[in-house]
Amino acid sequence: MSLRSCLLALLAASSVSAQTVETVLSGPEAFDDALSLDAQGRLYGSYYYGQRITRILPDGSTELFLDGLGNPNGTAFDPEGRLLVAEAGGDRVLRVTQEGVSETLIEGLNNPAGVLPLADGSLLIARYSNNRVDILYAEEEETELWLSHPSMSGPVGLKADTEGNVYIGCFNNGKVLKRDSEGEVTEIGDVPGYLGFLEIVGDFVYATAFQEHQIYRMALDGSGQEVWAGSGSSGQIDGPLAEARFDGPNGILASASGDTLWITDHNSRALRRIVGVLEGTGLSQGPERPSFFELGAPYPNPFNPRALLPLQLHREATVRLALFDLRGARVGSEAVFRLGAGEHLLPLEAQDLASGAYFLRLQAGDDQASRRITLLR
Repeated sequence: MSLRSCLLALLAASSVSAQTVETVLSGPEAFDDALSLDAQGRLYGSYYYGQRITRILPDGSTELFLDGLGNPNGTAFDPEGRLLVAEAGGDRVLRVTQEGVSETLIEGLNNPAGVLPLADGSLLIARYSNNRVDILYAEEEETELWLSHPSMSGPVGLKADTEGNVYIGCFNNGKVLKRDSEGEVTEIGDVPGYLGFLEIVGDFVYATAFQEHQIYRMALDGSGQEVWAGSGSSGQIDGPLAEARFDGPNGILASASGDTLWITDHNSRALRRIVGVLEGTGLSQGPERPSFFELGAPYPNPFNPRALLPLQLHREATVRLALFDLRGARVGSEAVFRLGAGEHLLPLEAQDLASGAYFLRLQAGDDQASRRITLLR
């Protein structure tokens, strides 16, 4: 298969049901660190020592997005679709437009390593060397302490779930901390050695074990953890989860549906993916069970303020429709429909939302699907 075909397959929604590890790019010397995905389905990969960020386009090509950086580490998109970049060696956070025009959002932070935009317009920043997480409120010029904890050592990864809980992955000691909406902090996981980044899919946190060459999975409520992928030996071998080998797994990112995880191998600078992530989690659409629905593309897209979502049901079902921002927090209330078999057009209203990219998530029974949609005021 050609490189172009591999990339097209990478960026498409996965239809493979078996949980397997695949190498998509190998040794491109383009990225080895954090990954982010924009509203157009383009991947952005940080190359920590290469001082740049590479973009992978939906047509399968790659291009240099930003160069001359000071150790780009964690990245995330803000609600306006701009890429936020934590420059660990530059002691600042950049805000970059889709055209690659950058500005300094805040500087003088001493080794910022991860960023997480919040629904209220503020920004969490993991400060690796200071063992703390700061918050930058909207329109403010200085950060404030948001979290400091005795178990926090080298915070890098930041993720939030749909309930407003924030999870912090610590590179130095491998611990995963959870700060709930009330401010209470608990330790939900402990990965051996260094921990790269975190991702949330369903009821689990997935964490890259940098030194162990494995992917760990832990319950959001802290009830347990397990080695989920990787034999524990370094290398670049594809195949079933238990047999595959990683080489310093670092960045980790889920697809819009959650059924695919992309991983960057730091040592080999390979881009890997795992398909069939939702199998066995209670969220999977197993091959033996026919789907409740076929979900079409919302239109118009971009929209303002109303869109329609084509839906074909194969049998009567209760359908739930919700909208989420780019960090995975639900915005607005969930719409619930009881619909019969046949074709439907579900309405989506966004009267009170700001312009930006969002996820639509539709669920019928245990089956679910997601679509990206953009609101332009």
